[in-house]
Amino acid sequence: MTTVNIQRDYRMKEAIRAVLSGLCRTDLERVLACMTGEFDLKVEDSQCANESSIDGVGSPHIILIVKTEKNAIKLSQLKAEIELGSIPKVHWPFILVITPDDSPPGLLRKLHHNVWWVPFAQVNQATVEILSNRSYFVSDYDVSNLLELQNLMHDWRLADRSDLGPANDVVIVASFIGWRKHILNQNYTKSGQFVVCRTDESFCQAERLGFYSQGIILQSFPKILEIFEKVNFRRHANKGLLRQIVDSAVDDYPQWVGEQVKILQLSNIFSEDTLNIPDWIPNDLRSKNGQPVHFTLSHRFVSSEALKSAKTTSDLVWIARPQYVA
Repeated sequence: MTTVNIQRDYRMKEAIRAVLSGLCRTDLERVLACMTGEFDLKVEDSQCANESSIDGVGSPHIILIVKTEKNAIKLSQLKAEIELGSIPKVHWPFILVITPDDSPPGLLRKLHHNVWWVPFAQVNQATVEILSNRSYFVSDYDVSNLLELQNLMHDWRLADRSDLGPANDVVIVASFIGWRKHILNQNYTKSGQFVVCRTDESFCQAERLGFYSQGIILQSFPKILEIFEKVNFRRHANKGLLRQIVDSAVDDYPQWVGEQVKILQLSNIFSEDTLNIPDWIPNDLRSKNGQPVHFTLSHRFVSSEALKSAKTTSDLVWIARPQYVA
């Protein structure tokens, strides 16, 4: 392992540590659930402190192991890091291994611990969920840490890798208004359809948009033709196409009138640029206890190739499984 790789591993680990350490226990469990796909996941108390601990004393206790290169995990190094980070009074620390590998490193099964492996694509999805979902009560400092982590993953081309194979080129948004209007084909102009969203929404590498609401993903995925940034959202405040879009949308989004928004211009539902699949995709995600789990509360990235063959949302998501000695 080169000095550069060691430095990259350390920097990425510190970025992830900063994010996880800043969250309360409830939000931490939600973020870990988003990373692993295990929605009944609980972390244990160390009975040593009242705040989260990443590689140290605290409650809950997490041992974080991060590699930024494929096939970089070494068994001896793993055992050393786990021993160094363990707390005697914690009989089951939460061990989180994050790598860019395409599948769980096989040697993780040789460890006498519950170890969760997560690819960077899922870490990126978790950061998207936090930043987009206002039910997370994160501070400006936490937002800064999240953005730094996102930038690192994108700069090092770690967030674009997916276990699904093809690139995650479709963003599925949780939007009842967008979902309803897309079905009725009301939100269109002569230039296509449109979607209004907050200025801080990030769609990364997505080329298409899909809608999730009422437990299903709609079967049409229009192409994102253009993104208009920082648009004044009030009647008669814009010119041309933007005026036509905004003036027809203010009644649907009264909470944003007078603010700046982001507007996505989309291909028409009947356009050749729009990907259409035979049927809706129902959400069948469940927790271990059998409780329904939302596919997303904000937006989630998937691949168009996966959408073409998916029967349910389980075919679209990556679900981690603990790697342990049987």
